[in-house]
Amino acid sequence: SREQAKPGFRSEPAFTVKILDLKVRLTVAGRSSAVRVSLADLPLPASGRPGGEGEARARAQDAGQPSATALISACMGDELGMARLLLEATADLNLVDSTGATALLWASGFGHVDIGRLLLEARADQTLASDVGLTALTCASGNGHLDMARLLLEARSRDEKAAPVDSAASGAALQFASSKGQVEVVRLLLAQMDFAIHSRSLALFCASRNGHAQVVHLLLQAMADQGVDHGIGATSAALIGACETGQVEVAKVLVAARGPGTEVATPVHLMALVSASSQGHQAVVQLLLKGRGPAGEGLCTNAGAVVTAFLCAAQHGHRNLAQWLLEAAAAQRKRRATSWDKVLSLFS
Repeated sequence: SREQAKPGFRSEPAFTVKILDLKVRLTVAGRSSAVRVSLADLPLPASGRPGGEGEARARAQDAGQPSATALISACMGDELGMARLLLEATADLNLVDSTGATALLWASGFGHVDIGRLLLEARADQTLASDVGLTALTCASGNGHLDMARLLLEARSRDEKAAPVDSAASGAALQFASSKGQVEVVRLLLAQMDFAIHSRSLALFCASRNGHAQVVHLLLQAMADQGVDHGIGATSAALIGACETGQVEVAKVLVAARGPGTEVATPVHLMALVSASSQGHQAVVQLLLKGRGPAGEGLCTNAGAVVTAFLCAAQHGHRNLAQWLLEAAAAQRKRRATSWDKVLSLFS
């Protein structure tokens, strides 16, 4: 180990940096805090950092380890005092780690509101995205940090550099929150931001596929308030996604939203039926066929839909579902003389 004076900072407070492998202990005005960081990623002036930020990130990635600035480490650990001292010492608050994430992004992802407020007051740029496209708002929203998301939105309204209301980053925040079932965050985003229909539709698909019925209700209501006819188009992909993953409660909501005029013989319903049958989701198949049990009460009269469901279930080895369809078709045959004789002949 060795002691090295920290160049590029003001004379007060004085910094000393002690290097032990990748562990760094900063001592500021008598207070110290341990952080894990590579020397090349400390926020030194360009002349004091051989190779610069890009080379440091490349070295960290080659070694399979994330690099982090002292400020990022303080923000990750919710060390408010240390973060404040680093900012007072002119640390670069928009410097990124080896994943392209800023200190604000990490603070937002962990929900550290006080540190987030400190960074925003210091004019941290919340529009900066990581290497995989995550922003501070996306991370806060997806992880359900309501107060952090609200703080970012308030700062966003005052920031001329903020992305447009329907940018890809803004839509990603809604979609991430919807896929995680963050009801209150979704409610906040819908109330304070104006999303285009394609952003809401994608969020609806994410919520539906993951079984978040409350979020689905919120998004459908928002579409209705926006004057969008969600009876057919906006719910098609969502219904198929919900049926594929067996989300029966969400499927009920979406079938009701599509209205009484949509029958199981429509292409969307047939695709949903194929998805549910192939995965063996019996409750969803019963819903789509309007069946309420093995006796087959209320089973739809569309023989082709039942044949489709049976073939998909049988092909994928879902014996119980295939058996239910046989019993339901046999019970239906007793009630009316329709095309059910042909159906049962195919099953035999």
